[in-house]
Amino acid sequence: TLTRDDPSLTLTSDEETGQLVLGGMGELHLEIAIDRLRSEFGLDCELGRVKVAYREAILNSLEYRDEFEVTVGAATYDGVITLRMNPHPEGLSAATKVEALRDPTGKQNKKSKDNNVKHKRIVVGSGDNTTMLTKDQEKALFNGIRAGINRGPKLGYPLQGVVVEIDNSQTFVSKDTPPSVLQGAAALAASKLTAKKGSEAVILEPVAFLRVVVPEQYVGAVISDLTSTQKRGEIHDVATDLSQKDRSVILAHAPLTR
Repeated sequence: TLTRDDPSLTLTSDEETGQLVLGGMGELHLEIAIDRLRSEFGLDCELGRVKVAYREAILNSLEYRDEFEVTVGAATYDGVITLRMNPHPEGLSAATKVEALRDPTGKQNKKSKDNNVKHKRIVVGSGDNTTMLTKDQEKALFNGIRAGINRGPKLGYPLQGVVVEIDNSQTFVSKDTPPSVLQGAAALAASKLTAKKGSEAVILEPVAFLRVVVPEQYVGAVISDLTSTQKRGEIHDVATDLSQKDRSVILAHAPLTR
């Protein structure tokens, strides 16, 4: 109900700890949501320490070729996964994207069931050594890459603002490779890609945009507080509030880090 009423709230489950994690736009936002859980729904919530949702990004282009060999029972599966990573063209705030060139051979012409747009399976390999991935293999490949980039190389925060591309012609997978094996190999290749020497990784922190209305005589003190080493805010503009006499409006942004 909370997330339906307020779409900016998110509720996720941590598979490792079994905790329900409530995410919001800041500490005050979360305090209001928790107060609603207690007063409207009668829930006795046990709260942990509020954590800032940091992210990581990689500012340069990387490429990594990873060879894998996995034995399952009496069968051994091997192959090569080659990945490239580039900064997202829409900037650091963009969600991470994983993509691959579909059917570089041009041999297939399948249509999706939900519309008439052509949907082609991924073909990997080159020359006579090509494999058209099954739907399950394709899903496993993408899920593995997403899992591998979910922990950045600096402090383990999820990556954003990057595009990961599968190099079809330099990726070799046999048609009988189980999806579970392919997913594990893809996750390992992606994690090695982000940790590659020369990776220019940075930490990203959430920033709040502020509009502060204060009496004119306190403008200097408020600006000093916002730009202090503790708040680390940046002032965009200071103007007179035409709707309120003797009031000024300060426009700024500041990180949510406490």
